[in-house]
Formats: sequence, C-alpha cells, structure tokens
Amino acid sequence: MGPDQGSSLVYGTTSAPVEYRGQAVLNLSGTRVMKDHDNADGDDDPFTGVIEPENPLNLSYIGFDDSRGAGDHFYVKDPADANDFDWAALTDYHDYTTVSHQEDTSVTLNDFDAWPELDNLPNKLPTLAEVKNWPATFIRWYGAKAFAQYHNLDLPTEAQWEYALRGGQDFVYGTADGNVNGDGTSANWNHLSANPSLGHVLDVKLNAANPFGLYNLAGNVWEWMEDWYEAAFYSTSAATEEDPVSTADTGFKVRRGGSWNYHQATLKSASRTKDESFKGNDHFGFRVVDNNITRGTIPPFIISQPEASPSPDSDLTWIIGIEADGTSPLKYQWFRNGEEISGNDSPTLQVPKIASGDTASFHAIITNEAGAVSSDILLLSGSEISPIEIAASQGDNPLELVLTFSGNEGIWSLESSPDLKTWEELQTIDLSQKSVWLIDLSQESTSVFFRTVYRKN
Repeated sequence: MGPDQGSSLVYGTTSAPVEYRGQAVLNLSGTRVMKDHDNADGDDDPFTGVIEPENPLNLSYIGFDDSRGAGDHFYVKDPADANDFDWAALTDYHDYTTVSHQEDTSVTLNDFDAWPELDNLPNKLPTLAEVKNWPATFIRWYGAKAFAQYHNLDLPTEAQWEYALRGGQDFVYGTADGNVNGDGTSANWNHLSANPSLGHVLDVKLNAANPFGLYNLAGNVWEWMEDWYEAAFYSTSAATEEDPVSTADTGFKVRRGGSWNYHQATLKSASRTKDESFKGNDHFGFRVVDNNITRGTIPPFIISQPEASPSPDSDLTWIIGIEADGTSPLKYQWFRNGEEISGNDSPTLQVPKIASGDTASFHAIITNEAGAVSSDILLLSGSEISPIEIAASQGDNPLELVLTFSGNEGIWSLESSPDLKTWEELQTIDLSQKSVWLIDLSQESTSVFFRTVYRKN
C-alpha cells in the first residue's frame, strides 16, 4: 500500500554508500500527477474527488532491460516505440472517491483525445533525440545523491546554487538576463496560469545561458539541494560563514528553482521550498557541482557567442569577436571549417571576406587551468554585390561634379587618387537617401581619379 504501490523502483543496494543504502532512488514507472487541482469539492485534499489530469508526456523516460549488455541496462525510452509506451492505456485514469488516495475504479476515464501531442501518432510526439536532452524526473533526493557520488561530484548547496543563479550580476530570476518574460520565452514555467499546467519538461539547454554559462536555473524542474531545510537557517550565525550549508537533519531536503508547472514567484533566487527525501515526481530533478576544482579557479564561460562585423580599417576583412570570462589567463584557439588557426590567442579574429558563393564556419575553444568551453559555430557566407552605374556631369560651379548613381542601394565610399596608387576617402554615399550627389573638387588637384568602394547594405 501507499504511494509507491505498483511502482517499478530502483533501490540502493546493501553495499551502497550510507546516504542512499536501501533507499528508493528512482521510479521507472512514474506517470503524470493526478490531482483534484481546482478543489471543486472544497475539502482541500487534492487526492479526493474529480481529477484534472496533467499532460500525459509527464512520465519517466528511463527504462531498464536486464537483457542488454553490462553497463547498458538503463536506457532512454523512445516515445514512439509501442513497446515502451501504450499511449491509449497511459491516458486511462480514475477519479478519486471521498477517501484520500482511493480511486473510484467503477468508471474508467480516458483523455487521449484531449492532447494534441497524441494526435496522428507518432508524428507529433517528441523524438528520442529530444527526450534525451530533457532533465531526468521522478528522481528522489537519494537518487540525485547517488548519481553525484558515483561520478565523484556533489549536489549544490543552497549558497552555491543561489550564487550561480545570480550570474555575478545579482539577478532576481534564474534566467539568461535575470528577467522573466510573461510569454514563457525566458523560462519553462506555467506562464498561462493553467490549472493544471498543460506543459511538460523541455530541453536542459532551453533558451540562452546566464553569464556563468548555466541554463534553466529557473523553471523546467525543481532541483534537489544538499541542504536540510530549516526555515530560519539564513537568520542564524552559521549562514554568515563562507558557503554555508544546513546539516541538521530536519526530515526535509531543500528544493530550488521552480518548474514547468509552477508560478513565477518560484523562479526567484530567494525562493526555497522543501520535501521529504523519499519523494520524486514529474517535476523533480537535479544538477550537480564539482567541488574538486581548486578553490578560486573558475572554468571559462561564454558571455556572448561569436559575432562578425566589417573591419573599420579594410573593406576586405571582417572582425569576429567573442566575449568570455573565467579565471585568468584565458587562452583562445580559433578554428575555420574545423581546422585550427595558428598564431591567434585573442578574443578577436580578423579574417578575409568570404568569396561570393562560398561559406566558412568559425568557432573558438577557450581554456584555462580549470577547464575548457567551446563556442557556437558562426557561419559566414560570401554574397554578390550588385554593381552600380555612375553618370558624371559638371555642376553650375566648374569645381563641382554631379554624380548620378543607379543600381545597388547600399552604402559606398567615394575615393579619390592623384595617381591610381594611393586612395583617400572623399565622401560616404548612402544611396538609400538619394541617388544624386554633388562633389566639391575645390580641394583636389587638377589631375584626379575617382572610384567607389562598397561598404555595406
């Protein structure tokens, strides 16, 4: 009996570390939360009365098959594989009776047709590749701890997690820039205030990273902390220590960050809640930290990905720049089409303009003593510049030249030369403003040549 009745659970063995020995760490058969979300019966018990089901995609995607090779028994299940998921059966459910957690099995209900993801199976289901990038859910605190210890890592303390969320800029919310957009584009949360929420977990790298290179510290899944929950901990003297952690067993572990089905306030840096360490459902997850890195060293992280702009010194080159931070010194290795570019250890790279019809890819790997990070790939393509036609005539003043342009409407530079060897910019010509330009020749020599040089669209 109890909430785990009928569940397929993974336990820590008798030889496991004491932190999770003999404890259930993961529910392999976890499915969506089934509650009376709107409290229509007025008894304030979400496990009595009529259920409002959550999205059926909220279930455990970790499978177990002991016929697979050693070390490969656990695998990620494919939503489109009928051997792993019978969606018609998974959308069967029962309301509750007036007794808490007791199902009314006299009537079987089904909401298969209510979910657009299940229409025209399997075409609208998430792919296996997508699900592999979703956070693991139905993880109990013991499971998060087991994963961390196995990989010689740790769960974050509340202090570490909040420091990471603030991004070095005192952010209020755990998003890329510390703000939350009401349309759900900054974090995965219940921005529609639906009851229940209609969403589910999404990619662990959803949206942009914060200044420390971290994703989704707000929303997606609640994250287990190392700390035991103590409501007044941050008003105690222990909280004034460096990297404080609440170590007194209160029976509850801390969760941080909010999740896909929670409201905006839970996304704040100071928001904290608690749960028993043996619980875990469709919106509980975790992340880990490496406390083995030498204190005081921060691995490199990217603040802004590579961008290209025309060189101010030459029309034949571009400048590619990247912004990164971390413990100095940072070393930069640039690549073109996957090949190392030698002789440049700088956050900027000057490259020749790409020939018309060609494409080149550029990225950088940034390293320091604590680690390395690779940038996104920047693709640059050459483009044809439409020629312009120029008609010249003398103005009313003999020292005035009237130039009439037609064709490309970009920005051009009119340059002059006395000898066709050295050139000097005479005037910038923006053809989006006008096509007839009056050129003052009073400062030019009696023998002068002109040319136009394309600048940009």
